[in-house]
Amino acid sequence: MSLIIVEGPDGAGKSTLITRLVKDFGFPVYRSGGPKDAENMKRVVKEMATLALDPTTVYLCDRTPWVSELVYSQALGRAPVMPIEFIAPCFNLSQRIIYCNLNDSVSMLSNMSREFKAHKPAEHTAAVVKNYQQVCNIYDELMDEIEAAGIDIFGYDWMNGNYEDLTRWIGE
Repeated sequence: MSLIIVEGPDGAGKSTLITRLVKDFGFPVYRSGGPKDAENMKRVVKEMATLALDPTTVYLCDRTPWVSELVYSQALGRAPVMPIEFIAPCFNLSQRIIYCNLNDSVSMLSNMSREFKAHKPAEHTAAVVKNYQQVCNIYDELMDEIEAAGIDIFGYDWMNGNYEDLTRWIGE
């Protein structure tokens, strides 16, 4: 397995978890970044597809467009940057997903760090805050669909202390 993708709503602990996993496992990190135009998204997808083909290294990916773009475009009521026909084949890449979710949208929203969101346009961050419950609901639904399609997903909730279970899952 060469891609472990860390996904979830803003404030769910993705950045903190990535920092800890890098410290504990030494994984290289690929950061896909925030909202993209079509050209940047094509570049990111191509780079991540190349990483997925590397049998020698596990890459820890901070989000991925084929998940977060589906969630945020729907939740924010905008057209996807790339058509689903472009994104859909990415689900066939070698990947596992850590789904960060506290199951408490109020706590997650209060954890949302403006410092980590500095690279994102202010309008985007404001729209995320306004539509936060919908972001959470769509993530939950999409994770269920992805798991039903056969992609291995680990639900991670740092407030309930399942880091040891996560490290075992990573080692499988």
